[in-house]
Amino acid sequence: MHQGTTEWFAARCGKVTASRAAVPTPDITDHLLAIEGSGSSEELAKIYKDALEACEGNQVLQAKVIAAKKARVERAKQEKA
Repeated sequence: MHQGTTEWFAARCGKVTASRAAVPTPDITDHLLAIEGSGSSEELAKIYKDALEACEGNQVLQAKVIAAKKARVERAKQEKA
C-alpha cells in the first residue's frame, strides 16, 4: 500500500473501503433445521438444494449444509437398522 493511495488514506483514517467492506452473511438456520427434520430422501434433496442456494457462495455455510445433510443421512441409516 503506497502512501497517498485511497487504501492508504482509508487505513490511516480507520475507514473501510468498498473492497474491505463486510459482506452480510446469509442466515441459513431455517434451512439447517429443515434438513434435520426432513422426512424422505426426496424432501431432503429439495431442501438441500435450496439450502446450498441460500448460502450465496459462502463456503463456510456450504460446509455446514453438507455436514447437516451427512448427519441426517447417517441418522436415517441408524433409524432403519
